Amino acid sequence: MIPKIITLWGACVLISGLCLMTNSDLLVAPVQANAKWQVGEEVEPSRLRQATSLSQGQTLTVTEGETMFFSNVPELVKKEGFMTRVDNVISQTGNTRVLSSHFNLLVARQKGREYSLPAKMGIVFVNNTHRTVDIVAKKLANGTSKLPDGTRIYANDLAPMIPGETLEVYYGTELGNVILANYFKDNQGERLWQTIEPGQKSWLYDEVGIHGWQMIMGDFVFKDHHTGEILNLHNLSAGEAIGVCSFVAKRNTDLDAFYRLHQNKILEQADNEAFHMRGLINQGINRQVTLKYNSRSDQIKSITFNTALNARAHDPAQPGYEPTKFTNDLTYGYDDYARISSYGHGEGAFVQNNGSYGALYHVTLHITGPTAIALQGNVPKGQGLGYVDLYNQFLTVALDNTPEPVKTVRIVDPHYFSYYENPSQLRELGYGQIVYTLDEERERTYHLTIGLAPNAYGPYKIFLLPIDK
Repeated sequence: MIPKIITLWGACVLISGLCLMTNSDLLVAPVQANAKWQVGEEVEPSRLRQATSLSQGQTLTVTEGETMFFSNVPELVKKEGFMTRVDNVISQTGNTRVLSSHFNLLVARQKGREYSLPAKMGIVFVNNTHRTVDIVAKKLANGTSKLPDGTRIYANDLAPMIPGETLEVYYGTELGNVILANYFKDNQGERLWQTIEPGQKSWLYDEVGIHGWQMIMGDFVFKDHHTGEILNLHNLSAGEAIGVCSFVAKRNTDLDAFYRLHQNKILEQADNEAFHMRGLINQGINRQVTLKYNSRSDQIKSITFNTALNARAHDPAQPGYEPTKFTNDLTYGYDDYARISSYGHGEGAFVQNNGSYGALYHVTLHITGPTAIALQGNVPKGQGLGYVDLYNQFLTVALDNTPEPVKTVRIVDPHYFSYYENPSQLRELGYGQIVYTLDEERERTYHLTIGLAPNAYGPYKIFLLPIDK
């Protein structure tokens, strides 16, 4: 996921273990307007600009003692090796999240010619303890946008063709939202992923076609196989650890041999990757907030999520001015292997998770009166043409106690594919889309969960509106 921060399902088809978005999964088309807002209907920017903020000046409650393995650079991976290495992901509570997103640009050279290769892409768990360990998944979603045989699974994030170019580009935003939606939908509870002995490894990967994306989002705990005890920083013996690395390898590679060859090497991020988007995050992973809304008296309210590293609530003259942000909307962490020195030692750097990818907001909503909930994608500050994929945005949200709790919306400009040839046809950015309607008078409580999917843009907003237009 390129750090896309502007400073600034119905039926499923199973292919290789993936849940595919069908037309019934994506809320894409406005419905005929009537006296009440309807799911799928668009809301004009002029109406949304009337909102006042529920998030402005509010402080999130952050769950302490968790970790997240985060891997996003190098994003476009051209060589075999490890992208991110963390020697110990064990947290104080034992809870560990994984978020990995990369694009297969693996190439080989033969007789002076360069050609692309399918790949194995994913993560590896390494048991550096003195005990047998059960890797237990609490939630897990992984997949690819393109199979090794060339079958493209997701095509709704196709970019408009740049004049003179012939190679199709897919941004990965559709897969990113599939992964987030499947993560939300995973209600199986704890289940054993694999049991590994001391020194053993467990590989979690997809086979990826050329120019395909591969992504993983999952929550794990690691248990002592014999006692059932969850491993945490308080019960590990000195020197014990569970390591995680993200990797790309040729499709026919023996992974154990691959590990021995590459274990002391880290692929460098590209010069044009401005943020250090990899390492171990240990703060800001799960955030909670409680908000109230009364559709009879509050009119339109907004909540702003996933602001940038440089977002500031004060001083409009400064870059990143975002007055509606939460006061503590960032993640923090460190990468011990930001680079490998000429002596073979790791050199560290702070993680720069620009947009808090992988972090989740858990919002308790006390709602009174008939209410519509809308999502709005990123709207950059300033005038002029926005980035091309701002005109085709995907967002995913979950709301309990509703007939269809997990929703993915696609907010696409009708003239999206005219971006390069005739940009004057594009409408202004900032349209929202109704994702839930809650047509009750009494006060009730909902729990909303949302986060920024890989390759999506932040910040973005949720709007609460009276259901009557």
